[in-house]
Amino acid sequence: MRLLPFFLLTFAPLCSAASNTLSASDTHTAQLIVQQVDRYRMPANSFEASVRITPVQNGKEQEPGTYLIKGANHNQVLVEATSIDQRGQKF
Repeated sequence: MRLLPFFLLTFAPLCSAASNTLSASDTHTAQLIVQQVDRYRMPANSFEASVRITPVQNGKEQEPGTYLIKGANHNQVLVEATSIDQRGQKF
């Protein structure tokens, strides 16, 4: 028996029934749990880090790249290249 059809026939109806029985307070509680986990993973609301990455190709170090990484509001990140050949590029 293939696993996916077995899963869909067995567990999908149970998951669907369970999701229909969640109350507004259950949803609110789940959102609070996710927020607490996010605060644990990234306790600071914003941060800034300077990073130097040296790529290695065929055992030889290539020209390193430097980047400035800025994070804000727990979910926004900007990476700006600061090395001469990539300066001004933003990701």
